[in-house]
Order: sequence, then structure tokens, then C-alpha cells
Amino acid sequence: MNKAHLSLTLLLIVGFILTSTVGSIAIEGTRILTGKYLGYEAGYIKGFGTYLFGSEQIGQGFDELRESGLEWDELQKMEEWQLLRKKNQDNQAIIEASGILLTAILTILGILLLKTGRTKTTEMKLFNWVGFFVSLIFVRYLVRHSFTIYSGSLFCQEMSIFKTLGFTSFLPIYILVSIGIIVAIWIVFQIPKKHRWLAVMSGMIGGLAGLILWWKFIGSIFEL
Repeated sequence: MNKAHLSLTLLLIVGFILTSTVGSIAIEGTRILTGKYLGYEAGYIKGFGTYLFGSEQIGQGFDELRESGLEWDELQKMEEWQLLRKKNQDNQAIIEASGILLTAILTILGILLLKTGRTKTTEMKLFNWVGFFVSLIFVRYLVRHSFTIYSGSLFCQEMSIFKTLGFTSFLPIYILVSIGIIVAIWIVFQIPKKHRWLAVMSGMIGGLAGLILWWKFIGSIFEL
């Protein structure tokens, strides 16, 4: 590897690390602020590298109903219990949707910046590379959901959205991951052929390094 390729590789790795960590801060920060607006507190789960949200008001409502002495099956049939559960589910869906919406906006803006003033064969300018990094910010979801599918875990932040939309299985995850992989491949093919393999390898190294930094260190710092 010559000096020019080594310099480009290091710049790409650093770019992916910065995009991954800054993107995580922006997306998770949006979720936290949305949760705050709805009266929810965020708790960082280091093992999953994400935040879970709980409402003290709704929690107290559930506690009061439990104190009635009714059996679990009877509690679940109560109208008050069902209303609290539906309210919590809808609020959780709004919190998750806010992060997904920001991710979609950043991805679209990144693609527009990537495509600005160039074709597949023309050289990449600095703002085109920035667009490339930003357009792939949604890959963090692909990584997390790929682990979800591989492990068979029932943990999924977006399940509240799926339930609100009437889904009771993880089928939407398979669909979203498949679409995401197709979009990611399409984005990679928008850069010059001579840089593609280098960009993919740098993305794997830098992107994973950025996610690990978030999961293990940065995420807990930004817990509110």
C-alpha cells in the first residue's frame, strides 16, 4: 500500500469513526429529548448500547392498579390497565420514531451531498466523502438488528412501533434489514470503483470502532 492509499485509508477510518459516534449522539439525543417532552426518563443499557425509557406517572398508575389485589389475568382485562399500556406503547413508538426519522433525514441529505456535482466515474471531493459517511449512518440499525436476528433475542427498540402498526412478529425487522442492505450496497456503488473496496474495509473498521466507542464509553456519558 503506497503512501497515498494509506493516507486515504486512515482518513476514511477516522471519518467513519466520527460519523458513527456523532451520529449516535445525535440520534440517541433526539430520542432522549422526545422522551423528556413526553415525560419519560432515559436509562442507558450498556449491554445493548442504547437507552430504555420509562414514565414515572405511568409506572405509578400501574402500581396503583396492582395494589387493588386483583389477579394478573384480571388486571390485564381492566380498562384502566389497557389504557395505560396503550398510552405507554404509543409514547414509546413516538420516541423510537423520532430517532428513525432523524436517521432517514440524515441518510437522504448524505445521498444528496454524495451525488452533488459528480457521477460514478468522477473523483470524490471532500463534501462528497462527507455525504458518503452521513448517508451510511443508518447502518447502525442494520448492525443492531442483524445481531437481533442472529441471536434470536426478543429485545427490539422498535417493537413498540410494530405493535402500534398492528405487527406482532419480527417480520418488519427482516424486511427493514433487507431493504437497508440493498440501499447500503447502492450507496457504495456510487463512489469510484477504485475506492470501493477501500471504502468498504474502512467502513467496517471505522464504523465498528465508532459503535464500540458508543456502546462502551460515550453512551453512558450522555445519559440524562
